[in-house]
Amino acid sequence: MFALSRVRFTAEGLKFRFVGFQNFAKQFVGTDQVHFLGKAGPLGLVSIVFLALTIGFILWWLYRSVSRTTWVGLLGRVISAAMGIFLAWVMATTTDCRSAFWDAALACWHRMRHG
Repeated sequence: MFALSRVRFTAEGLKFRFVGFQNFAKQFVGTDQVHFLGKAGPLGLVSIVFLALTIGFILWWLYRSVSRTTWVGLLGRVISAAMGIFLAWVMATTTDCRSAFWDAALACWHRMRHG
């Protein structure tokens, strides 16, 4: 409720005004876009190969799952696959080393390697 509303403090308590995704406009298309997910740029050869391999693996995984699981399990896997493809797209399009995503990924990798 807080994320999709503007909150105002009054003498009677809190007043909420619904604004929808207007609170997130700066993160998705405004000045804070670079700090949120990184600014999407053109795909280079390495990014295209990475994205194609990731999508291929995910589709292969879904194809194998069709005969092995129930429809509820398959629905969950389709949702997971969509999230995986989205994350792969974010990784492929935000190849700028200054993006927040790559900074976090490199810091995590460095901690794993060097303790």
